[in-house]
Amino acid sequence: MLMFRLFMRHAGKLCHMWKWTSNGILYDKGSHVILGWNDDIVDVMVIAQTNQVMHVHVNMKAENKALFYSLVYVDKYYIDHRALWMNLNMHSLLMKGNPWVLLGDFNVSLNLEDHCCGRYEPYIAMREFKDCVAYIKGYPYHISDHSPCVLLIPTVSKPKPKPFKFFNFLVQKEGFKNVFDRVGINMFMVFYVSCG
Repeated sequence: MLMFRLFMRHAGKLCHMWKWTSNGILYDKGSHVILGWNDDIVDVMVIAQTNQVMHVHVNMKAENKALFYSLVYVDKYYIDHRALWMNLNMHSLLMKGNPWVLLGDFNVSLNLEDHCCGRYEPYIAMREFKDCVAYIKGYPYHISDHSPCVLLIPTVSKPKPKPFKFFNFLVQKEGFKNVFDRVGINMFMVFYVSCG
């Protein structure tokens, strides 16, 4: 929790109007996942979280469109990965037919070519990661756990002003014209004539 507090002290200066959450309470060595958002633009609801993943529902207010995100930071030891792989497999069943973005640091290579040391023999963690990705959804040939990624979220459109509405029954009320006369506003009468 100390790491989260230190982060918040600095992030708060940069994005002081944002809201923040983390999974720090579930991880004894600090926060793995820290999420910040502008509450004027999106509504965020944490659906579930573990020490390795935070599943959130994000609603973009201007477009009233929703996305689901799973933000991942995987423990270093492959044995600890297994709980995450099972969690993601189960969560993928809930996400069928919904827009879902899965991103983060998986701490394992998906393909031999992605490993920092070039080609080497695959190991258990890599095989289990591939099995998880394959279970969630068929994956493209060249996915890497460290691939650069750009996620475009629709631009926020500014709300349009609501047109002024005037209810005609007000002019029939006694004293209506006198109110405008007292404050010095000239009043014009508009008549609508229906021809049919």
